Amino acid sequence: MNNKYKYILIGLLIVITVGIFIFGLNFLKGKNFFIEEEEYYVVYERIEGLNSSSPVLLNGYNIGQVREIKFNDLIEGDLIVKFIVKRDIRIPKNSTARIFSQDLMGTKAIELIFSDSDQQTEIGDTLNSQTEESLKDQVSIEMLPLKNKAEDLLKEMENAIKIINTVFNEETQSNLHEIFRQLTQTAANLNSSSASVDSMLINEKQQIHRLLVNLEGITRNFNSNSKNITELLYNLKSLTDSLNQTDFKGTMSNVDSTLSNLNQVLASIENQQGTMGKLIYDDSLYNTINRGTDEIGNLAADLRINPKRYLHFSVFDLGRTMYVLDEKKIEKKASAQRPIYCVLIDKSDKPIALESFEVAGDVKQRSFDGTYLYTVGEFSKERKAEKFFNKIQKTNPDAQLVKINKNQYEVLSN
Repeated sequence: MNNKYKYILIGLLIVITVGIFIFGLNFLKGKNFFIEEEEYYVVYERIEGLNSSSPVLLNGYNIGQVREIKFNDLIEGDLIVKFIVKRDIRIPKNSTARIFSQDLMGTKAIELIFSDSDQQTEIGDTLNSQTEESLKDQVSIEMLPLKNKAEDLLKEMENAIKIINTVFNEETQSNLHEIFRQLTQTAANLNSSSASVDSMLINEKQQIHRLLVNLEGITRNFNSNSKNITELLYNLKSLTDSLNQTDFKGTMSNVDSTLSNLNQVLASIENQQGTMGKLIYDDSLYNTINRGTDEIGNLAADLRINPKRYLHFSVFDLGRTMYVLDEKKIEKKASAQRPIYCVLIDKSDKPIALESFEVAGDVKQRSFDGTYLYTVGEFSKERKAEKFFNKIQKTNPDAQLVKINKNQYEVLSN
């Protein structure tokens, strides 16, 4: 019976010892059976040396531990990290689990960075991942600008050395020797020139003395004529005073007023206002004079050919003969004038300089109700006008064939 109890006690002692060993081993791994914990997950592309049992920190305080690290997909290489935190820790949604180095030795841990969300993450959810750059990467980033500057400095030094080697070659050294030799020769020439000047001054001493005597005579003349010079200066002063008293401002004001009036007149002429503006820009007077000249010529020709058409009578028989024209016949003849055909080059609301047109033939300006037509050619028959129009159209595609009759024009071509 005693042996039976002994075996039972030994068995209980072994069970208790094994339990304590398992509890201690799990406790060393970070598992605490007496603390309620919750599990969360994070997916990383690289864990940068993170191990199971690595701490999980919040604001530098240890609130949990990494429990498990495993591959999510061997092909893609992503790693799933499971960690636990105390149950009383509530993690907001969209929070981040960042892997960082705890010390200079590179010991890795996870730091929880809470978001501003009011909603809480469910137990077992996956948090956002972030990996801190390693000390090596940070040093490389910090040293990269210095490295680039050092490389640029070395390149500049290399270029400077090349330039120095190029400048101070054998030819340059010989040129420098030649320059120094020429400088020495120049100094010798200067010494020789100074000696020549000294000898010249000694030889020309008498002439210099005469020059000084002449200068003294000139100053003596100035002194003797000082009164005349004073009067001259006084006269100049009087002249300047009279000029100052002259009303230049009023004169310039009158000139400005005159120029302003002249500008107004020129502006009115340019704007086709007033009699002068209409005479310059409106060619109706020119056309009227041309028509009158043509009619006078026609009348003279008709008078020479058909003198019987006009009445002939003598007043008081004083040796003079008076002719009375048949006005109805003249008007009938004028109305029977044939139309003319021209080639229209351009038309505008304002006059255009005739020199600006580059076309074969003389360009004429015609005015019809405020519209200025610029034409070339003048034919009495439409067939001849069409031939001339086809010729002009080769160089001026926009040209048009027009018919002008009784101060009216008609476009015949499309």
